[in-house]
Amino acid sequence: MAEGSKGEIAVEYFRTLFTSTNPSHATDLLIGMTPRVTEAMNKELTKPVTSEEIREAAFGIKSNKAPWTKWLKK
Repeated sequence: MAEGSKGEIAVEYFRTLFTSTNPSHATDLLIGMTPRVTEAMNKELTKPVTSEEIREAAFGIKSNKAPWTKWLKK
């Protein structure tokens, strides 16, 4: 068996394995679920970021601190 055909067999195997045989709409999965993000929250989360917000975030970081150091010390 040629190397190329082995690869094709593997690709086809996994394509078949992970392909839905009975596709449905994702919205069907959400029926009966209560949204956790309200419309007001969504508006706040998706609004454009202002230059002032970026400036406050950048200058609000202490110069001798890095946000990831607490995970490096484990």
